[in-house]
Amino acid sequence: MTNPHYQNFTVRINTGGLNYSEDSILIHAVYDQYVGAWPIGLGAHGYGRSEHPYWEHHVPNIPVHFVASAVIRGNFYSAILGATPQSGKNYTLDLKPTTPAAFKAQVKALK
Repeated sequence: MTNPHYQNFTVRINTGGLNYSEDSILIHAVYDQYVGAWPIGLGAHGYGRSEHPYWEHHVPNIPVHFVASAVIRGNFYSAILGATPQSGKNYTLDLKPTTPAAFKAQVKALK
């Protein structure tokens, strides 16, 4: 991609009230039309809250899937949300319990 039109947006994680450590969650923007992904970073600290804001400003306004995975209290959770990022928007990923194998199949299906 040459000269992409980067967006500034926020991704929030909804765990249904479960508290978690910020470093237990990985979030990426997986580009739909390209072979690639970009990590989404933590925007504000607040260990133990059930909804943490993550922010990014290096993802262009092209179709992506936000992909999150986490291990919380020994259980595996994941969420996938399709979007075309827009500056100023908030996107919420609802983590649900799953298995690593099921998560891998969901990610592979994004091709």
